[in-house]
Amino acid sequence: MKRILVLLLVFCTILGFASCKDEKSSGSGKGKDLTLGGSFDYSKYEGDRGVEISGRFKAVSNQYIDVRVKNTSSKKITVAKFYSVSYDAYGEFICDNFFDLGGKEIQAGDGLLLDMISVYHFKGDQVLIPSKVDIYAYNVYFEDGTEWGNRNAKKEEITDCCSYITIDNNSEINW
Repeated sequence: MKRILVLLLVFCTILGFASCKDEKSSGSGKGKDLTLGGSFDYSKYEGDRGVEISGRFKAVSNQYIDVRVKNTSSKKITVAKFYSVSYDAYGEFICDNFFDLGGKEIQAGDGLLLDMISVYHFKGDQVLIPSKVDIYAYNVYFEDGTEWGNRNAKKEEITDCCSYITIDNNSEINW
């Protein structure tokens, strides 16, 4: 009897992982299929998040990025929160960072440039500079009080529930 329960548990776990895909977004604002997965409240991440993001490394060096956030909704955005993860040329983790709109608002249909977001890290006397950066939008708060995502999300929830864009040396900001 125990063997059957263990096999059933293993089968259900495998089925759950096979159904939870880690799809990359083109930045269109569409999230992943969130019908199955971990212990997070996936319902907060359903539907259109209302923002489109694009970015590029600064021309001078890969220590900073510019990120453009476009409001694709019909409502004014008063807060949007983002999480970035930087990787070196080998795909190894360098650092991560949380950032937001910096107190600015975005009218419906408008865009906002977030300039000089730090993506490098000091390790002793070395400066670790990334080759690529993944950007996740994990919370958008609208003027009318509606909200997409979870403003208090932790790293694991963000990377499990949210789609992302990747910024590398070939990336450009979409205007």
